[in-house]
Amino acid sequence: MTIVRSILRFAVSEELVEYNAAAGVTKRRYERAREPHIFPPVEVEAIRAKLDLRDRTLVSVLAYSGARPRKLSVASRGAMWASTRSASTTPNATAPGTAATHAAGRRP
Repeated sequence: MTIVRSILRFAVSEELVEYNAAAGVTKRRYERAREPHIFPPVEVEAIRAKLDLRDRTLVSVLAYSGARPRKLSVASRGAMWASTRSASTTPNATAPGTAATHAAGRRP
């Protein structure tokens, strides 16, 4: 909401709109049901020791960077699709996003 309020404030200053309709809107407070569990490095390393390379890497990024799990899953899916597409060496490959996929009527 802050971004919308700022954009409208600018629009008012530039006389593009008469008033800032978002000026009186307040952001609702979010109450957590519980506090997040923070894993100490010893626990993180114990978990990592039981995983393959890809999963060890994901756990490391989550544990040590502070990234949110949802952001990381979106990023890893994007990387997965990118590697699938770049690994394709044949012109008729049907990896998502390729011409063959679209010609076959499949969605990426």
